[in-house]
Amino acid sequence: MTDNAACSFFQLPNKDLFVTSNTTFFRQVDPWSLSTGEKYDYSKCFGLNGVSVHPLTDEFGDQYQIGFSVMTGPKYSVVKIPGDEKYGNSDDLIRHSTTLCSIPSRWNMSVGFFHSFGMSTNFIIFVEIPYLISLTKAAKSMIKGDAFKDWLEWRPEEPCKFFVIEKQTGKVRKVDYVVPTPFFFLHFVNCFEVGNQV
Repeated sequence: MTDNAACSFFQLPNKDLFVTSNTTFFRQVDPWSLSTGEKYDYSKCFGLNGVSVHPLTDEFGDQYQIGFSVMTGPKYSVVKIPGDEKYGNSDDLIRHSTTLCSIPSRWNMSVGFFHSFGMSTNFIIFVEIPYLISLTKAAKSMIKGDAFKDWLEWRPEEPCKFFVIEKQTGKVRKVDYVVPTPFFFLHFVNCFEVGNQV
């Protein structure tokens, strides 16, 4: 972890506890002694260059994470870690994880910053906001040793865009829900379904 990275704890379906942040690393933690164990890298496991600080677990024990990758063009991906109890250790769970879907970023050399995402019974909800992580600035900052904040860029002329993803199929619903007035947020409070509405 770095001094300026927010972090949170999450538990895999096999009950292993981990700490994660917006970096690509997550590390096993003993809940009693707080000693650290195995270190994993989202970039090696799933090809992600950054992730949400808050993965979510549904009522079936499946865990979901959203991240972004840049190697084949900037895009967001939803990863599903199975809640199946037949996978006894974390390595097996990660090996049997799947990428549900990928959504291209609307910007050629940037991705929208995100800290969390939403989940209802049947859907993942992701909001692409115009607070950008500039890949060009990131590359320059890494060479110069600048901070993460130097990668960010606010574009108030751009709208916020919502994506609704089916958890069962990974299909991105054809919902064109764009909020014309941009906003910034960190945490989803609640997502739920009433009838056909999310």
